[in-house]
Amino acid sequence: MEPNSAKSIFTFYSCHPNEQHFASQHFAFVQNDLDAGLRYLGFQLEPNGYRIADWAWLIAKLEGCINIWQQRWLSRAGRLALIKSVLETILVYWMSLTWIPKGILNRIK
Repeated sequence: MEPNSAKSIFTFYSCHPNEQHFASQHFAFVQNDLDAGLRYLGFQLEPNGYRIADWAWLIAKLEGCINIWQQRWLSRAGRLALIKSVLETILVYWMSLTWIPKGILNRIK
């Protein structure tokens, strides 16, 4: 099994330029500097933190889930079960990767 060079990226940190050049000659991966950030499981990890505007996609995702659930005939217990099982797990996943600003968490509440 070989790594997929279209999906994989080499990220260098504290490497000598000769080492970077050697790696680029022997491996057909895209090279990325750590200052540009790092993509991990579909999430862009920024080295200098995030602004509130960077989290608009998360609010849109959660609002999309809620809008779909509003159109269905669900009891209060059913809605609560969906919120606990889906919305909370989405937030816990992203909070495990990085800090979410308080303004975003307040808006989600």
